[in-house]
Amino acid sequence: MLGDGLSLPRPGDRFPHGGVDNIFPHHEDEIAQSEAALGGQHVRTWLHGQHLLVDGLKMAKSTGNTYIVEDLDRRGFDPLSFRYLCATAHYRKRLNFTLPSLRAAQRGLARLREKLQQPNGRATKKAQAQGEKLRSQFWAAVADDLKIPGALAIAWRVARSRCPERSSGSC
Repeated sequence: MLGDGLSLPRPGDRFPHGGVDNIFPHHEDEIAQSEAALGGQHVRTWLHGQHLLVDGLKMAKSTGNTYIVEDLDRRGFDPLSFRYLCATAHYRKRLNFTLPSLRAAQRGLARLREKLQQPNGRATKKAQAQGEKLRSQFWAAVADDLKIPGALAIAWRVARSRCPERSSGSC
C-alpha cells in the first residue's frame, strides 16, 4: 500500500485487471502513483474486461441480476460451465449471460470432455506433427491478446482429431 491506499500489483502479477469502468480514473491514477513512487514503469499490460450482461442488462447489485457460483450450483450447473461460457467470448467483448446460454455451455463442456475421453489414434509421425501444429496454434491464439475463444476452437479441433494422447495434453 502506498499513500492514499494505493495497492500495487504484486511483482509476479503479469496482468493486473479490472472492468472497463476502472480505466479512468482508477487505473490511470494507480499507474501515475506507482510510477512516481517506484521511479518507473511497474506494469506493462492491464486487462480491462467488458461488462457482463445478464439477460441483456449490465450485471449489477443495484438491478438485482447477480449470480454467484452457489446460485448456479443450486440450479444444477457445473461451475466450470460458467468458465466455459466465458471462454466463448473475448474479454474485450460483452458476454450476455442467460440460463439457456449456460445450459448450452454445460452441454458443450460435457461433449468436449466426452470427446477427449474417446480412444485416441495411433502415434504416427503425421499425427505427432499435427499435434505440434495444433499446440502451436493454440498458444499463438492465447498470446494474441488472450484470444481464448480461438484457443477453445483449436481445443475442439484437437478433441475431434485422431491425435494420439490428446487427453494427456501432449497433443
